[in-house]
Amino acid sequence: MLAWLDELPFGTKYLLIFMILLHIAKITLMPPLFMQKLYLNPFLVIKQNEYWRIFTSQYVHADIIHLAMNMMTFYQLGNFFERSVGTIAFFYYIFIFGVLSNLLDCLIAWFMAWGGRPEHFIGSAVGFSGVLFSLTVIDSAVSPGSQRSVMGLFLVPKDFYPWALLLFMSIIIPSASLLGHATGMVMGYLYIFGLLKWLVPSKETFSKIERKLCCCALNHNGYYAAENNGANQYQPYALFNNLAGNTENDDAAADDPENPHMLRPNARPNNNNRNNNDNIFHGTAHTIE
Repeated sequence: MLAWLDELPFGTKYLLIFMILLHIAKITLMPPLFMQKLYLNPFLVIKQNEYWRIFTSQYVHADIIHLAMNMMTFYQLGNFFERSVGTIAFFYYIFIFGVLSNLLDCLIAWFMAWGGRPEHFIGSAVGFSGVLFSLTVIDSAVSPGSQRSVMGLFLVPKDFYPWALLLFMSIIIPSASLLGHATGMVMGYLYIFGLLKWLVPSKETFSKIERKLCCCALNHNGYYAAENNGANQYQPYALFNNLAGNTENDDAAADDPENPHMLRPNARPNNNNRNNNDNIFHGTAHTIE
């Protein structure tokens, strides 16, 4: 019955389970006032110094539908990303995508309040969708083919797929947090252009952490070691050429032994293996008034 779960890499599997268990605890054990302490609220973060909200809100969901949509999407996107960068780096990137997108969300909401639009500044939001939009940008950048399907309804050029999805989600789910999704996309673009490099430990550092934690014992449980996956070495300009459609130097831009992590299009499953992903309904970060 749970064979689909066994096929997932270690990090994707247990992060997915954690968010499901957290939601079960939310509706069965946790007092509502306690759970509200975990929501992202820019006013409370900036004015009341409740900084922990930046680290917690992405793992909380508004309701079971919200959770289900996000977890179905994470099942696909997390699977590919973890296999590409390694499990330790996967956890690290998920963490910084969530934290940085929340920080940017708070900053933009603050400026919006100055401009006479305080709704987002004083409102609360939850959900993993900011991280999912980061992964969507990365997935689109390295996927084969020239087009992507927006939830099975229409095709768009793959480079514009995250933007089409952002607009479409805002239309069909007005309560979704447009700002939360957009800031997640920003983190995805910072990643693919190598602008997060200064925040990321070296692959050797990830390997040392693995050895100290004896992560080799987890290999049988879907763990992907940093030694076999590039965790932080970037070739942003080679990837930029690929995004821009420059295929003249495709061979020259191929994986470098010194940078084995390079997310190349041929590392992505072929189109026959990703049809289900194209039709997945991408989750939403709900704004809670």
